[in-house]
Amino acid sequence: MLRAVFAAASALFPATAWSHAGGGESANPWTSWPFSFDILLPVLIVGSLYIAGLVRRRDRGGGVTAWRHASFFAGLAALLVALQSPLDVLAEHSFTMHQLQHLLLRALGPMLLLLAAPQALLIAGIPGTPRERVLRPLMGSRIVGAVFGFFAHPVIATLLLLAAPVFWHLPQYHNLSVLDLRVHYVMHVTMLVSGLFFFWRVLDPRPAPLGAGYGTRIVMSWAAIAGNIPFGAYIAFKSSVLYPAYDVNGRLWDFAALSDEQLGGFVIWIPGSMMFVVLLLIVIRIWGARENQLDALRKRGIAPRSASLSAQSAANRRLAWRLAAIAAVVGAGVAAVAILQQFLP
Repeated sequence: MLRAVFAAASALFPATAWSHAGGGESANPWTSWPFSFDILLPVLIVGSLYIAGLVRRRDRGGGVTAWRHASFFAGLAALLVALQSPLDVLAEHSFTMHQLQHLLLRALGPMLLLLAAPQALLIAGIPGTPRERVLRPLMGSRIVGAVFGFFAHPVIATLLLLAAPVFWHLPQYHNLSVLDLRVHYVMHVTMLVSGLFFFWRVLDPRPAPLGAGYGTRIVMSWAAIAGNIPFGAYIAFKSSVLYPAYDVNGRLWDFAALSDEQLGGFVIWIPGSMMFVVLLLIVIRIWGARENQLDALRKRGIAPRSASLSAQSAANRRLAWRLAAIAAVVGAGVAAVAILQQFLP
């Protein structure tokens, strides 16, 4: 079934349209800049919409607003470094470089983009006719809302974030993605989309009930850490080569295959997990600021306590325990595989 999907993707898109194909590789991958229209155009469109929305809303203030602008464009820059710099070419020849690319694509880029809360400016930047005739009907569609709501559900978004790297590091699929540029493109899309849904849910500026409860966001962040650590540790401490496809392409620096894969495991384990630790600290900081605002409003008699808040808190606690159980199962499973790997021939 999966191979059929990959075959369909290969038929729909020509080879020159994919991120790694930039019309031939340079003899020196460190100086290769694989500029690709299908990557640059969406980034330029998104950046232009943001700027147009900024101009239309006359939002040129400093402070937090300026910091959010910097975060948004830093997120776009992270995606460009991942897909349009020498790192994209180096990733074909080194498992370690490939993990650095995934770190930008799945975690750092989406986190910086969604930390900026750019939704309002992006919508404001869309010209009036497309916004009214295309965007508004889409946003009002029950089908679109149901699909988006499903993937943005805290449990689903967390599962997608944890499952995407595990799936794409199964040897048969990872080796296929390194050797087939179209499959590699599908991998990049799933990594990016899973990151965007996850960070959108965790960093949503709207408090409950429109956004997830802050307790839920904390558990989502913790679940990402709990799932990422054993996964990275397993690859870092494994004793056999799983990804010989890099040798087919020519491994960077003639690095020993096992050492390259183990170092890549450390990239997943340490810097990768640190991204979610930072996210956890950001959520705690936002939650504290929100509580301070509510306390100030309650003292002024503007925000009385509501009975529905208790019910919402109870629902968030139940969801938090479910997310914790998911992370524990995923973490225990990967850890068990890592232990067995050390003892089985």
